[in-house]
Amino acid sequence: MSAVDPVALIRDYAARGLTKEETMQALRWGREKFLHMLELLGDVEWAPRNKTVNRRLYCESIRGQCRPYQALNATRARAGLKAKSNKTVRGFTGSVQEIIDHFGIPTSVSSVRRRRAQGMSWEDAFFTPNKPPVCGKATNNGWN
Repeated sequence: MSAVDPVALIRDYAARGLTKEETMQALRWGREKFLHMLELLGDVEWAPRNKTVNRRLYCESIRGQCRPYQALNATRARAGLKAKSNKTVRGFTGSVQEIIDHFGIPTSVSSVRRRRAQGMSWEDAFFTPNKPPVCGKATNNGWN
């Protein structure tokens, strides 16, 4: 049976991205013995915090998942945003697109938002008819 060089093992584990704690457990050494060996070794380059092998494996295993409290908070946030974005026009409550679809209004969401930015009420913004384009009006697009 061949003898294993503990110095080489420590440097190898550090190069692979194990923490000091994981290296100590892999060697089955006590803390005092391990820390004494590190003092004798001098400068060993360990993996930066949160960049160890086990941390990367853990992060990969939980990717796309969330804890129950995170899911609950996300659900509450979505419900709050939905409630804030809902408008009531003529007794119907919904988003701008839902109101347009419900009443069959021939206008777009961007037109309603533009009209609201101009100071119109919600009722006027939805039910003001679209203006037909002005024929023959010169446009300033740099081509004429």
